[in-house]
Amino acid sequence: MSIYKYTDRFPCEYVRKRNTIGRKSDEMKRCKRSVSLILALLIVTSNLQLPYFQPRAAAAVAAAEHSAVAVPEKFSFEAETKIPDYSIQRQTFADGSQSVVFLFENLQPAQISSDGLTATLDLTNEVREEASISLQLSKAVVEQLLAEQLALQIITGKGDLFLPQLWFADLLSAGAQVLSIEIRSEEFLSKENLVSPGSYNFSITLAGSPAADFTHELTISLPLDRSKITDSRKVSICYFEESSRQWQLIGGKYNAISGQISVPTLHFSKFAAFEQNIGFSDVTSEWAKDEIDVLASRGLIMGVTEQNFQPEATITRAEFTVLLTRTLYREESHSTMAFHDVPADAWYATAVQSAFELGLVSGNGNQQFSPNSAISREQMAILAYQLFQYKKGTPKTNHTAVRFHDQATISDYALEAVDFVSNAGIMQGVNFEFAPLRSSTRQEAAVVLYRLLAYLGEL
Repeated sequence: MSIYKYTDRFPCEYVRKRNTIGRKSDEMKRCKRSVSLILALLIVTSNLQLPYFQPRAAAAVAAAEHSAVAVPEKFSFEAETKIPDYSIQRQTFADGSQSVVFLFENLQPAQISSDGLTATLDLTNEVREEASISLQLSKAVVEQLLAEQLALQIITGKGDLFLPQLWFADLLSAGAQVLSIEIRSEEFLSKENLVSPGSYNFSITLAGSPAADFTHELTISLPLDRSKITDSRKVSICYFEESSRQWQLIGGKYNAISGQISVPTLHFSKFAAFEQNIGFSDVTSEWAKDEIDVLASRGLIMGVTEQNFQPEATITRAEFTVLLTRTLYREESHSTMAFHDVPADAWYATAVQSAFELGLVSGNGNQQFSPNSAISREQMAILAYQLFQYKKGTPKTNHTAVRFHDQATISDYALEAVDFVSNAGIMQGVNFEFAPLRSSTRQEAAVVLYRLLAYLGEL
């Protein structure tokens, strides 16, 4: 019989010997222990799912395989079966441009979030250099989205889209239909201040008819070229207004992890991201200059001239109301004025009316707003608090009551707002006094607005 002698020269090298004595030597025992140890390590490290290891002759192993003993289920091998959830059609045109169409016939459980609220279609691994990316959702998919009340997240890496459940309920109230979504990217001829790779045109077609304006907001996300960005707080998305042939600012929230900027919108158009750098020569206060520059670059505040901001000038109730409504980036109301002392042709009239309709301002009673009066600090606190509630959709917030030395001079109706802005670091007192009735300067108001937007996570 043969034995295998382990050598010290290399752990896997064995020398074959002929043994005529008919008994196992010490080397044989040592060899078998080494082989068993090596195979055990191989099983663990390579994750081999073997039910057992037996150093038997081939005949014995064959007999064991045909015995009545079943292999435990956990050791069975079965190829995973995947059901395709979409098909792909690619096309190259005569001018060299490319398009890709994804046809979805059903949704897979893995595409639905664990909380059962969102279905995600992640196509980043399939999208190549195509300028046009289209998705066609079958009626079955739309019916599932409606029946399970799902929102839809579409990820392409070249423009992403989030459609809330309410958006589907409104758009498809007449019944489920085939839904087509297209994201088309275009290069720019003029690239001044452009920080996205190009422009992105979003469109939706329902049963063959385009849908451009919506009741509920959906969210678009654009990729950014980070090498072109100097200050992400100054980056905003713009849409191209066909009537004026101008790019209009609509804001946006930058995500440092994904390298994208996102913004809610009520309509589809052509979108792109820009970074503007605007400053004023007469703003010198270190505690306000950066905040004013950022807000001006985002189109939220303006100077009295191109170079001057007049930071020490007192800000009025109308002016601060205009600042608040600009943060919403939405079309202002043209309804009949709710306040008798707000002329319909005043430059701030539509902003004040919009703020009133949204519950941001309520006036001084008797349908009076006092638009040209200086806004007090407690009034500013109330408006900032009401904008926060509107954006967050919460009527109240939990916060600790802050006690100032001049607490007794704060109006009862302003106490909750003052507590909020104080706890959030949006407005602070001086020497433990809030000075609720004192007026504010333009630069103080700008800093309050900046801190509120930062608290909301929009900067």
